[in-house]
Amino acid sequence: MPSTYAHYRFGRDVLPKLPAHIRMIILQENDLFNIGLHGPDLLFYYHPLSSNPVNSKGYKIHAEPGITLFRSAAKVVQHSSFSKAYLLKYAEDNPESCIAVKAGACTRGTRAVLKQVALKLNVPVNQSIDDMYMSIEAKLHDGMLIIVDEAQNLSFNAIEALRQV
Repeated sequence: MPSTYAHYRFGRDVLPKLPAHIRMIILQENDLFNIGLHGPDLLFYYHPLSSNPVNSKGYKIHAEPGITLFRSAAKVVQHSSFSKAYLLKYAEDNPESCIAVKAGACTRGTRAVLKQVALKLNVPVNQSIDDMYMSIEAKLHDGMLIIVDEAQNLSFNAIEALRQV
């Protein structure tokens, strides 16, 4: 079962690279962290020689896109450093299906946030805001996730523009 070792090893390799406060949370719940490293794969081992509701659920979850997990997790975890780090790592590892941008004092407006998204998608930013919006829309595809770090800083119009792309 090399995948079991690979998942475990990946977690152990990532752990020292995380911010100290996140590492402390993980170390306090180390058993849960070790289980979580395997995602739904552990469900495969429940009576593996026959199909049953438990291992079938594992295969179903494994086949779903990552966005499904994040939509479910968002209902459970409203705000935590760990979920933020996990989402940003997901965006880094899955650039074909996920974009992460950051809103701040200088990037709270519609043009600024669309410019960040455009840059991630290799869309020219030296065009009108309407053209940039349409170019972004053309590059996005179904199931694509846009993560906005510090989204509370966005203006209402910026939120609406992102929601509509």
